[in-house]
Amino acid sequence: MSQALYEEYKEALRRGHVAALRGRLDVAEAAYRAAAAIAPDRALPYVSLGAVLRRAERIDDALASFGVALSLAPEDEGALRGRAELQAERGRRAEAALDFETLAGVLERAGRLTDAADAARRALELAESRSRRREMERLGGLLRGSGEDRDAVDALDRALRILEAVEAPAEPAVDVAGAAPPPAAPGASSAADAGSAPTAEPGPGDVARQEPEPGVPAPPPDPAVLRAVADALLDSGDVRGGTERLLALAELHRAAGRLDAAMDACLALLVLTPSDHRLQREIAAVQLDRGWTATASEKLRLLARLADLDGDAEARSAIAAFAAERGLETPPGSVPAG
Repeated sequence: MSQALYEEYKEALRRGHVAALRGRLDVAEAAYRAAAAIAPDRALPYVSLGAVLRRAERIDDALASFGVALSLAPEDEGALRGRAELQAERGRRAEAALDFETLAGVLERAGRLTDAADAARRALELAESRSRRREMERLGGLLRGSGEDRDAVDALDRALRILEAVEAPAEPAVDVAGAAPPPAAPGASSAADAGSAPTAEPGPGDVARQEPEPGVPAPPPDPAVLRAVADALLDSGDVRGGTERLLALAELHRAAGRLDAAMDACLALLVLTPSDHRLQREIAAVQLDRGWTATASEKLRLLARLADLDGDAEARSAIAAFAAERGLETPPGSVPAG
């Protein structure tokens, strides 16, 4: 994508975000469709479009848009949740349950056990099955371990109520020959129960969460999980927490050479905190990695002027340090890097 085309894409997303925030759904729809036409391989415009269409009560169109987004990014939280809720409203219980089940896995990998339990509960409510009951019980065990979290305890209580509501006697297993298995020996039931009860021994999930060995670098976070966490924080009103995650996501993508994805993360944040100096420096870093040196240098010059006007010495020092790190001339007015 050329720089000029990318600027069109960025501007279309910005128009859509602003219009959606102001409730101008028709304008937002047109803007997101324009962004999708420019970059049809990116999920963000389709997720945003689906949300706008849902608000406009155009359910079939919203479902189609979420479907396109998930074909591009199968673990996108916004698309999964949006489609699941719409499917549930339409009475498509099995399809909705599958989406909530997938969402629960995404949220658990993000470390959001309360939200994961809620998603798993929704899946269980919509389409009860033994596998979903076992998954709910597993998440319940994890939530018991985080009993100090009030939200986690509440989610566990909700989950347990659902389990009690769908409790049904299990049918005896039948072997290949069609005969039922022999009755269990006395004491076997209690032994089995004891084996299934939570113990202090770490399971596979606990091992995965153990501290890394000294000298062994921790693996980088999953970008999809990081984005899901950022979106959830922003949805809950935690702009600061969402900002930190989106900035980390942009840096992660840029370090891996995924410059388009890095800029997408910046754009998602731009509408919320356009004056954040760290965000603007990250955008400049992506521009430099693309070879757009003149554009990035101009951005740094403007940032230095804004920092001077605001009297923000910390920002000015950071701009100077960034310029020195990237081999650029220190913008006029900024504090030289020490």
